[in-house]
Amino acid sequence: NELIDLIIHSGDTLLHLIDDIIDLSRMEAGQLKLRKSSYNLNQQFAMLLDTYTKRKKDLNKNNIEIKTKIGIESTDYKIYSDPIRIQQILTNLIDNAFKFIEKGCIEFGYNLIENNKIPVIEFYVKDTGIGISLEKQKMIFSRFSKIETDRTKLYRGAGLGLAISQSIVKMLGGEIWVKSELTKGSTFYFSIPIAKS
Repeated sequence: NELIDLIIHSGDTLLHLIDDIIDLSRMEAGQLKLRKSSYNLNQQFAMLLDTYTKRKKDLNKNNIEIKTKIGIESTDYKIYSDPIRIQQILTNLIDNAFKFIEKGCIEFGYNLIENNKIPVIEFYVKDTGIGISLEKQKMIFSRFSKIETDRTKLYRGAGLGLAISQSIVKMLGGEIWVKSELTKGSTFYFSIPIAKS
């Protein structure tokens, strides 16, 4: 059973890497297109919470609490954006949180900010993991960059997820950034303007 789980996990990792490389190629060729539509944001967050609650059990990371915090309580709250790409960014950020935490909490959510001329939604993924030094924060969104703070432990990944996420956020007209402190965890943010359908 352990070997089967290892094969499945390695296969998923390889598929994810192939998807990342294809996305990078499309971006460089200018062929990555956004497909915007009106969709239920809170429903998307509920599905992500369910997915990662199950993944926590599969990875035997029972010392991690997973929670979500939504900015608009309405069950019918919809935004006009690309649901697939928003989910891709959130998935990249939550996957990273899982990678660098052994116990503690992962929280993801969003807030509606209306004090600008154009209202924006600010998404975030917060963890109580190993954190990122100020030096590493400067290059965290570069391609193939990886955070290796513990030489005794291998953190898998090609270092493409954050670079791809940054490119997608820019395509959506937003920005992405991180606030972090070593040993105290990290919070990744990205904001996008609320477009009209």
